[in-house]
Amino acid sequence: MEQTQYLKKFDELLKTPNFTTADDEFYSRLDGLVGDLKDIIYNNTDDLRSKNGVNYYVSNDGNDDADGKSPQTAWKTLAKVNSYTFNAGDAVLLRRGDTWYENINAQNGVSYSAYGTGAKPRVFKAYNAMQGTWVLTDTPNIWRYEQTFDDTDIGNVVFNDGAFCGQRKFSVEDMTENLDFFISNQYAKVADTENKLYLRCEAGNPQDVFSQIDISRAGSIILIAGDGHDIAVNNLELRYAQDIAFMQGGKNISFSYCVCGWTGGTVFDNEAKARYG
Repeated sequence: MEQTQYLKKFDELLKTPNFTTADDEFYSRLDGLVGDLKDIIYNNTDDLRSKNGVNYYVSNDGNDDADGKSPQTAWKTLAKVNSYTFNAGDAVLLRRGDTWYENINAQNGVSYSAYGTGAKPRVFKAYNAMQGTWVLTDTPNIWRYEQTFDDTDIGNVVFNDGAFCGQRKFSVEDMTENLDFFISNQYAKVADTENKLYLRCEAGNPQDVFSQIDISRAGSIILIAGDGHDIAVNNLELRYAQDIAFMQGGKNISFSYCVCGWTGGTVFDNEAKARYG
């Protein structure tokens, strides 16, 4: 569905008589519009290619030693993007179909969007736990991921691209259900603060059971400084973090046609164990 058609249908729905006492037909039409809007967002092919500045390209098979100014000379990592100083009006374009386990430190006056064909480029502030090693502990069904996290906290563990998710506990003893997880950090109920993740996986080694395991990290996927302004984020898929974007103040900041999900879970209050969500 075209966006203009959607807006027309939405306007017609708002003119429904007795709007405050909507009936089943109203909700059915509303559900249909929600589905239409999802299709519009998922299938949008716009990009924010710069007209007055420089376009910089990033792809999984790029090279950070290249100049980044064409798809053939694309950069590889978002770390390279974050270390570069852009000019107002420049655009950073991520290749569709690619995935980065990093985040973006947005710069003023810069657009962040997609190029190419296929699915939206994905930016995950997460650890790819299909890499590394899972070790069975002395406790039956409890596996430890052999990576020490640099983050202050871990919020979520998500399996098979969102098909399943873990339930966070605050000690190994609390892990009584399949896919419960525990992170032994400063927020745990135990003195052991090795900063390792434990997972209850009753079917065996998690890497053998699942095709994808994403461990959500603390922090923001899109980090915007307090004086952030004139920043646009378009057509990216943003997952697995404390939050999608963090800003204190700022103006003229827009997100369009982005797919966002699986955020929260990290602790921000040690005493109350309150968590972002």
